[in-house]
Amino acid sequence: MKIFGIPVAEYKKRRDNLLKSIPDKSLLIIPSNYNSFSNLAPYRQDSNFIYFSGYEHDKSYLLFYKHSKQALSILLTEENDPVMELWVGKRPDLQDIKKDYLFDRVLPNKKFDNLMSQLLPGIENLLFHFPSEDYNVLGVERVLAKRLIEKYPHLKMASATAYIASLRREKSKNEIAQITKAIEITKTGILNAVKEITPGKNEYKVQAALEFGFRYNGSRNNAFQSIIASGINSTTLHYEENNSVIPEKSVILFDVGSEYNYYASDISRTFPTSKKYTKKAKSLYKAVLNTQKAVIEEMKPGKTFGELNELTKKLLAKEMKKLGYIKEDSEISKYYYHGVSHPIGLDVHDITSSPELVEGDVISCEPGLYVKEDKIGIRIEDDVLITKNGARVLSDIIPKEINDIENLF
Repeated sequence: MKIFGIPVAEYKKRRDNLLKSIPDKSLLIIPSNYNSFSNLAPYRQDSNFIYFSGYEHDKSYLLFYKHSKQALSILLTEENDPVMELWVGKRPDLQDIKKDYLFDRVLPNKKFDNLMSQLLPGIENLLFHFPSEDYNVLGVERVLAKRLIEKYPHLKMASATAYIASLRREKSKNEIAQITKAIEITKTGILNAVKEITPGKNEYKVQAALEFGFRYNGSRNNAFQSIIASGINSTTLHYEENNSVIPEKSVILFDVGSEYNYYASDISRTFPTSKKYTKKAKSLYKAVLNTQKAVIEEMKPGKTFGELNELTKKLLAKEMKKLGYIKEDSEISKYYYHGVSHPIGLDVHDITSSPELVEGDVISCEPGLYVKEDKIGIRIEDDVLITKNGARVLSDIIPKEINDIENLF
């Protein structure tokens, strides 16, 4: 049986591996995301919760209990309510969950406090993954941790992030299959959106065509807010308004990605707005493309994100010297001012356990040049799997060579 494309046995193996990694006399708690019935906002399960369980329902807690020779994964979730069933559908039976998801125990969430009174007196370490390092940001994890520490002051609170990140970073074959499918859907959306690129048309119409392609082909959510940035907007890294009129003889930058079975894709392509690149845009595009290809060649186990970014700056500086934009390498910071890579997985900026690449990482490669005086921003981004032999570009199905792009129009 598979849940979101992942075999149930793989979810159980993840839980077993997490239990092996945490210290003895520890309780690690992962709450589900909050779902507000009152505002009917789209619901997406917490990435850590889905990674270790495959269970999508809210009002739930995932517990990892380790004491001496006992190691248990426990799910607490809300029982079915006949009244709420009329509104949102029936929740699964607790016994069915235990059988289908292979948990050691499944309990109603109303027994949370009672279970804590049984488990915590013998526990020393209370572990949470806190989404924000800013302790002024109160998420459900911090609120729950504060309440438990106040009631059980002998507990030592610690971060679970390192244990979770070390497991999540190396992608299994099943995970890579989900990311690959997300990339395929993103390609379909991009090719659909390219048909709408016309000077005088609004960016949001291009976005609409893109995201129709996502939804129609099975992506429930974007991996992140789509960036459709034409003209001067292409020089703003996270331009998200998508509400400007597309200019003639310019560029339009896509930074987009669909999500499939919770796994993200992250693709950037830069297209001409008038079917062919201008001479200046073509020169800048070649500079970015040459750099990207060279950096991908260096993506291999042992390399660090920092080393890849330094290489990117060096290569872009060399290209911009040739084009006459700069005289010194240090001046490249005027035209390139972001990192070249980040991990990709259940989150578009996924968690990682170290800056050094390992086999099984999926990362981005996204050099760019942003020339405000010419109103041209170029970014080319692909999703790359790190193998023992180097890099494999998962998104090479999406056109990026100049001739291939111009032939789309």
